[in-house]
This record gives sequence, C-alpha cells and structure tokens, in this order.
Amino acid sequence: FALKRKFFKLFLELSQNISDHSAEIINTSTGEDSGSGLLILKYEGKNYLFITGNLVTDEDLKTISDSVEHINSLNRDQMREYKRKQIKLEETGEKNCLGLIQIALISGHDLDIKAIKDENNQTFLIFSAEISKDI
Repeated sequence: FALKRKFFKLFLELSQNISDHSAEIINTSTGEDSGSGLLILKYEGKNYLFITGNLVTDEDLKTISDSVEHINSLNRDQMREYKRKQIKLEETGEKNCLGLIQIALISGHDLDIKAIKDENNQTFLIFSAEISKDI
C-alpha cells in the first residue's frame, strides 16, 4: 500500500510540475491553458524510475538546477526544515521549490536533471526521480 501511495503522490507532483511550469502551453478540451510535456514510468532493477520531459525557459532552468543541487545536498531532516521555510515563502507569494522538495521526500533518492538545447535554441528539461520497490 505504501508503494501505491508513493506512486500516486509522485505522479501528481510531477504532472503538476509539467502543467504549471512547461514553456510549451496547450489549450485543453475544457478551454484551459496547461503546460505540455511527457511522463514516463520505467522499472529498472529494484527501482521505479519516473522521467518527465518538457520545454523550460532559461530562467526556469537556472532556478530548477539551483534548487535540485541544493535539495540533493540536504539530508532528510534538513529537507523538512527547508520545506517549512519554503511554505512561508509560498504564503507571501514568493517563488519556492515546494514541489521539488516534496518529490525528493517522497522518493527518498536524489533528484536528477538534464537539459538539452534543440536546434531552435529551446531547452528541453529531462527530470527523473526514483522509488525503491522495496519500501
């Protein structure tokens, strides 16, 4: 049951990140604008790997890269404290990285990102997080 819950939470966080932060916006069938991207789930050894891909602005790439680097440097207790500080930023309307922290806490592993520039000078961000099968 714990694995199913982690799957669901991670899927929601990653989907929401794409929807909210993708540089490629589409108009949905309900008339709303939403970010566009992809989400792949891969079973690898004893881990499930969630991989997302979407276009990002250079500004967002810098913010995401810095946030991931910082989050990966923290242990679990430090991450929880950092999350509390980010919640306060959210309450004041400032930018925060709550989603990334939540993904790291859910997965229990370091986050991984890779950016690829295409021929149109757009940046495609590949983001991955994993969950151990044996919880």
